[in-house]
Amino acid sequence: MGENGDDSPRKGIALKPKPHTNASRTTKILHPDRLKKRWEFQRAYQKGRKYLNRYFVIYVFARSQDTPASGARLGITASKKVGKSVQRNRVKRLIREAFRALRPRIHPH
Repeated sequence: MGENGDDSPRKGIALKPKPHTNASRTTKILHPDRLKKRWEFQRAYQKGRKYLNRYFVIYVFARSQDTPASGARLGITASKKVGKSVQRNRVKRLIREAFRALRPRIHPH
């Protein structure tokens, strides 16, 4: 038990749960809209179109017409050149947010 008689795991530290909001869930990119599997990335690397500049390499691979889901999908990888894991994850979050904002204007074909 903690100093105050509570059940906190460490002395003097009271753990408070974070407030839960549904706002983040409504803007999350769902699984069908994200590249997650290694083979999905490999297919985009091998068969997709490649655009690059100093900061990014973007691979574009159109979905097949017989796929029930439509629209652009996003997959992000960040090399260690970007920075340590905190910086890489922040960059990926920012790219996902930009993708969400621009999604209505992106035409996958």
